[in-house]
Amino acid sequence: MPYKYPSQMRLTGREEGREEGREAGREEGRLQGMVYVLLLVVDSRGIELSQADRERIASCSDPELLCSWLERAVTADDAETLFRPV
Repeated sequence: MPYKYPSQMRLTGREEGREEGREAGREEGRLQGMVYVLLLVVDSRGIELSQADRERIASCSDPELLCSWLERAVTADDAETLFRPV
């Protein structure tokens, strides 16, 4: 047993849990930031999105897909081009 006292194990487990929670929070923040920037670019370029398209973006949890959409948003003229499969 690597711990002299069971309480040390609990404290270590709590700290590991806190760190996992902080990392999950950071990841969620990064995703929210990507969604915000994507919608800002789309709106700034005058690309019209339906409410369903906006919800699709807002609910996306894949950072690679959000990056792909963001790259396309820079040059896209419409939602169809933005969401076109690669």
